[in-house]
Amino acid sequence: ISTVTFEFQYKELLQKSIDKVIMKYQLFLVSFIMIYNLVQFTQGFPLIEDQSMIPTKDIKDNEIIQVDPFTEDPLMQPSKDIKDNEITSQCLINGSKCYSHQACCSKRCHTYAKKCVI
Repeated sequence: ISTVTFEFQYKELLQKSIDKVIMKYQLFLVSFIMIYNLVQFTQGFPLIEDQSMIPTKDIKDNEIIQVDPFTEDPLMQPSKDIKDNEITSQCLINGSKCYSHQACCSKRCHTYAKKCVI
């Protein structure tokens, strides 16, 4: 009887310690995910006061656009009306980092890649 009781108590104690390890792992995982998301979110907002300091790069048709200094993703560019060449709205071009569908010119933001898509 004492051996059975000892085995039962040992299994119960082992299960409790396993549960504690799992809870600590879950807490670590949640904390890591929150910190990772915060870092990813803040990378889209460079701490540059003067817009002229944001680096630019050439893309097709020799067009120069503003890019994020860390990720080199295109920043928000004004979309132009072809008829009168006036700026009509601010939206993100395809390939730009986004967090909502409304921010993209195409009205489609890829939820996993966090980029505007066609």
